[in-house]
Amino acid sequence: MTTNRFRTAFAAACSLLLCSSRWTVAADTARPVWVSDPDREFPNEMYIAAVGSGDTEDAAKNNVVSRIAMVFQSDVKAVDEIVSEYWEADAAAGGELARSTHLREQMAISTDQKLRNVTVSRTWFDRESGRHHALAYLDRDQTTSLYLEELARLDGEATEFFAGFRSHSDKLTRLAFLNRALSLSAERDLLSSQLLVISQGGSSREPQIKAVRLASARASLKKEISVGIALGGTDSPTFESAVRGVMEREGFRVVPSGADYEIRGGLTMNRLDRPGKFIGWRAELRLAESGSGAELLSCERHGREGHRSFSEAERRAETKASGEMKTALTEAIDGYLGGLLANSN
Repeated sequence: MTTNRFRTAFAAACSLLLCSSRWTVAADTARPVWVSDPDREFPNEMYIAAVGSGDTEDAAKNNVVSRIAMVFQSDVKAVDEIVSEYWEADAAAGGELARSTHLREQMAISTDQKLRNVTVSRTWFDRESGRHHALAYLDRDQTTSLYLEELARLDGEATEFFAGFRSHSDKLTRLAFLNRALSLSAERDLLSSQLLVISQGGSSREPQIKAVRLASARASLKKEISVGIALGGTDSPTFESAVRGVMEREGFRVVPSGADYEIRGGLTMNRLDRPGKFIGWRAELRLAESGSGAELLSCERHGREGHRSFSEAERRAETKASGEMKTALTEAIDGYLGGLLANSN
């Protein structure tokens, strides 16, 4: 009797366990509602939500964060409008900012880096398709508060660097302060455009100092900075033109005499003593104060180019050296100006 009761109880327990197991599998394989309708769980008036997919869970998470970022495609228009404003202010002051894409690239990178407060809250693996799905959202109210705090910080820092520009007398140090203030202001304007999307136009913060004012001040200052070009070595109009082009794109005034600063150095090319027709080249540039001769920055590159004829090898070497030194000189100027800020503290 006892044995029969035990068998009956055991059979009932097994039955319940099997039913429970079948229910669990069904729950795991059922397609969640959020996969096709994320707004059901995260309504649009309170959240920005999206669903992404991928071959792996990490790929799905990366994909959904990208989809959240796509909501801010309006920033492409914002970048164009902001850059256009800077160019107009710069052109009015006789500047050369419009010849460079540096500002646009800098702001675009800043925009990508500043998208924040995105939470991946759900993941699900579809056994049928073999695809992973992820749900991510951004809380509008919470993120609005974070953005307003960040805008206040950027505003304050841009104002401080503008004050540094006004308090210093050295032209390059003043330029370094303006560069930093403008970078912060551009970042601030882009975050502000994102905030309009997040808050659905309900929140904004007026800047303490407008970026167009900073751009205009920088363009005017650069026109006060004169640079002479005094190159030696191999006579190369292509190389000299490249150096001149860098200085003009930076917005400096290139003059034949009486300059504040001078670009020195040059390009040398020689036939190499080796089989084939090869030209070795070495380029070196230095920026120095015209009066004292004090060297402020320098850069150099070297290489070799070969071809069937020496004339073509020389042409290639000249082109290669000019291209590499354009990049090297621009980087050296940026590095020097950044160092001035570090040394001014």
